Amino acid sequence: KTVHEQNRARFAADAVKQWQNNFEELDERSNSSQYVSGSKSLYIDPSVETHPLLRYTHDPATGAVNTLFVSFEMYTQDYPEAFLVSEIDGDWHAMPLSRQVERLNQWNTVQYVRSLPTLHKGSEIKIYLWNPKGHSFSVDEATVVFSEK
Repeated sequence: KTVHEQNRARFAADAVKQWQNNFEELDERSNSSQYVSGSKSLYIDPSVETHPLLRYTHDPATGAVNTLFVSFEMYTQDYPEAFLVSEIDGDWHAMPLSRQVERLNQWNTVQYVRSLPTLHKGSEIKIYLWNPKGHSFSVDEATVVFSEK
């Protein structure tokens, strides 16, 4: 297994909630020329400033959530000045996507881990892509895991 697959498996083992998307059902913003699996990926073009990946409203009855893990594959022709953002009740944290690009014109694995503050019933978590400089790139095989560890 690759390190990427090991990390996904490690966080998934303690998952309270898990979401996956390979963007096969996507009609708008789909890219059928670049994809990891299936026949489509999510295409972020220069006109897209933000694109939501997930919105989650916490319910403590589902279990304690202490860690957020996000991973996806990204195809880019340059080093995009774009970010993966996690926002919790209006408090946000952004990770530059360019730091995760190892090879241009190939799929790169993006991974993001965030320790979460104490969540309360109704706490809202938003995960989205922020593209303030108008770059283009594709995303596929997205996984979001809320874990208790």
